[in-house]
Amino acid sequence: MKYEKGQFVTVPNLKYLDGMKAVEVAVYLWICSYANEEGKCYPGRKTIAAKIKVSVHTVDKAINRLCEIGILAKEHRFVGNEKTSNEYQIMIPDEVGSPKPDTTLVSNETPPQPQTKHIELNLINKTKLTKQNNKFDVWWASYPKRRVDKEKCKTKFLKFPEEIQDLIIQDTQNRASMDDKWIKGFVPMTSTYLNNKKWEDDYEKVEEKTTGVKVYE
Repeated sequence: MKYEKGQFVTVPNLKYLDGMKAVEVAVYLWICSYANEEGKCYPGRKTIAAKIKVSVHTVDKAINRLCEIGILAKEHRFVGNEKTSNEYQIMIPDEVGSPKPDTTLVSNETPPQPQTKHIELNLINKTKLTKQNNKFDVWWASYPKRRVDKEKCKTKFLKFPEEIQDLIIQDTQNRASMDDKWIKGFVPMTSTYLNNKKWEDDYEKVEEKTTGVKVYE
């Protein structure tokens, strides 16, 4: 079989991964794969857990470990009183104060302190409607099929905070580019996707229906 160039991911802080548990390394690599140019991303814990076939609890423990050694920071995000996916920030420790993989410090070295904080997502600012409309157009164009009720979907989409709109776009593009089942299998209508918050789902899951046909969610 001929070799084909695949999808490559930039992974900083490789030296700190030496000696860490395999699941901690796997979680870190997947977070890096979702990160933007600023090192930020918002993948759901269920999504990460499904990628490496472990429990959400195991993912949480790995994330806490990565935060402890200073190569990752997380922020809890909320829409009103409803919690949504965390924001993760890849940290680049200073050479002078670099933490060791086992968090043992040499001399008076002080590792960077990752911050975990509660942030409130802002509602859509009407002065940014043009920008928001552009985001809707990006999402609509990236949706592979079953695009229906465009105006209703647009109204629904624009009611979400900008951070959630980014999540929706990222999730749809990830599904389309990384999971061929979603393209060839069942894809929910755009209105269903928004109303049921499908971007929060574990989209690798496949259920056996009574017909015996596997339907991709």
